[in-house]
Amino acid sequence: MLNLNIKDVNTVARSLTFNGTFTKSGKSRSIGLSQSGLTIINGRVERDALGVDGALFPALTKDSFQHYWKHMREFIGMQDDKEFVFHAVRHTVATRLIDGTGVANKPMPIAIVKEWLGHSTIATTMKYVHVSADHLKGWVD
Repeated sequence: MLNLNIKDVNTVARSLTFNGTFTKSGKSRSIGLSQSGLTIINGRVERDALGVDGALFPALTKDSFQHYWKHMREFIGMQDDKEFVFHAVRHTVATRLIDGTGVANKPMPIAIVKEWLGHSTIATTMKYVHVSADHLKGWVD
């Protein structure tokens, strides 16, 4: 996220492209943006008068991100939980997309979640999905 540029946002296709230089796989990939996500990004670009070649989050550095993450953890009372790292958010997103509590508000097929997270296999995606007992019960009832 720290390396995203304005040119990585495609307003027509409503997508965001991650340059392969900065992805774990070394491959570029694009994800779809919701209309509300695109509206937020466009508002930020207009408000801050960011140039076409400018960084999407120019004030965000690795250090400042860690600072914000620390304060967010304190705000929600999880400052002492060493396992609550930013990467855990990917697990939460994967789980919510699958169980229907994510951005689409309906269950998303695992193949779509795989692409959205940029995984090469569904097996990798399944490591990120954590099914709750309530979710299981919902499918039984």
